[in-house]
Amino acid sequence: MTEAESTQILGEWKRLKFGDEIPSNAVKGGYEKNGEPLYIGRATDWKNYCGKVSPSQGCFIPERGVEKRFTEFEILTNVEGMWVPVFDGNEEKPTNALKITDYDGEDVYSGRYLHQGSLVLGKVFRTKTFISYRGIEWNYSKNYEIFTVVPKNFTLKSKGHSKFLRKSGDYIVFRLKTSKFAQILLGTRKESLFEVCLSNKNSFITDYKNSVFKETSNLCNEDEYTGFWIHMKNGLIKVGKESQIQPIISLETETDLSVLEIVKFESLFKSEWNIPDYEEFEEVTEEMEFNYT
Repeated sequence: MTEAESTQILGEWKRLKFGDEIPSNAVKGGYEKNGEPLYIGRATDWKNYCGKVSPSQGCFIPERGVEKRFTEFEILTNVEGMWVPVFDGNEEKPTNALKITDYDGEDVYSGRYLHQGSLVLGKVFRTKTFISYRGIEWNYSKNYEIFTVVPKNFTLKSKGHSKFLRKSGDYIVFRLKTSKFAQILLGTRKESLFEVCLSNKNSFITDYKNSVFKETSNLCNEDEYTGFWIHMKNGLIKVGKESQIQPIISLETETDLSVLEIVKFESLFKSEWNIPDYEEFEEVTEEMEFNYT
């Protein structure tokens, strides 16, 4: 990966003062109860901690029980990403969660939580997300969201075939365009164990013995990307949509989910996949097209 590609994936930080115009490509991730947008920001003169930027008030960082305000700060711009739920802070984070900085030997990420009617941006540190609201720091160890990068420079276009993708951890994160429906197969290098189908009619998860179906309308779009996540933990597979904590569908299984090292993305219809945590590809075919533009 070139330095230019790395910068494109990780985004750029723009230094601002309170009252400056918010850049048009700033990353908006939350909102106040009154509808004012909130952006991912950090106070570079103070531990590089991550928080929220309010156009009308400045940058706020949660720390040691209180909310600290800064009139000089940095705001994140020029990065594609999606918000992925973290059901339990003790579990493994999504592979491409965007590291903002580190503190005391631990990575710090951007997180958010729906608090008293506001979707508040803050920091994810160790097992919790910390947000600040009306002068007070709040922390939550479950059911928060973390900002995860989706690269601009990698697209998988399906023409009836697919690639195998090596995957580790509890999460699979991707964005999808499809004209009708698309499937994700989960399995080992020898066999497929689960199938997830996403469509605008019926979506389902099946282990080829048990299946869970749900009617889904306006779930996918052929003109723009929709973000999805798959969470696999403790015998439960959950499938959900970007920025939604509650899964669309879920399936209980007795299968050891840690053995699912392969993910296969496929569709018989016009589809595009935007995949952040790709590692090793197999089954190279002429029918597949990789677009790095």
